[in-house]
Amino acid sequence: MYISGRRPKPDIVPSKDIQIQKDDPGTSTQSSNQSDNNRLSPPEAPDRPTISMASETSVYVTWIPRGNGGFPIQSFRVEYKKLKQSGDWILGARDIPPSRLSVEITDLEKGTSFKFRVRALNILGESQPSAASKPYMVSGYTNRVYERPVTGPYITFTEAINETTIMLKWMYTPSSNNNTPIHGFYIYYRPTDSDNDND
Repeated sequence: MYISGRRPKPDIVPSKDIQIQKDDPGTSTQSSNQSDNNRLSPPEAPDRPTISMASETSVYVTWIPRGNGGFPIQSFRVEYKKLKQSGDWILGARDIPPSRLSVEITDLEKGTSFKFRVRALNILGESQPSAASKPYMVSGYTNRVYERPVTGPYITFTEAINETTIMLKWMYTPSSNNNTPIHGFYIYYRPTDSDNDND
């Protein structure tokens, strides 16, 4: 028997295929796409809506949206039902554009309490409903005559936010106009002459 002083070569395990599979860009891209798809979904449910009086048989429903699920919100939908009434919710308004966060729900029964909820929709579907609003009674004030407001609000605070934006705060006292319901406010402005403080 001939014995040399050299060590025998160790067995070599091929690892090329394993390395290619590990570094295969197609695999990581597919995994990334699946991860992206998992993050896309219908919108989150809007916040609980708030309710205010619009007329003797209608109310304003106002809400704040939440996450859009990865795609822009396309519309909102408002549903309502009578308080302590079983059964399905009634569709009050649909296809409300995403730029509007308030809508008037009409033809409600006077003297009846309702609750309201909102859904958001995008290309992937609709959200879960928001939490139901606090119960709201449609009062029906037919016997009362309301007059046009005479006394307007007064500005209490102004602050420049940046070169093109200012913040305004104002105060309005409903009792100054016989508690006539107010649906909103208008803000008007005009450039002033820096040489004339009376503008």
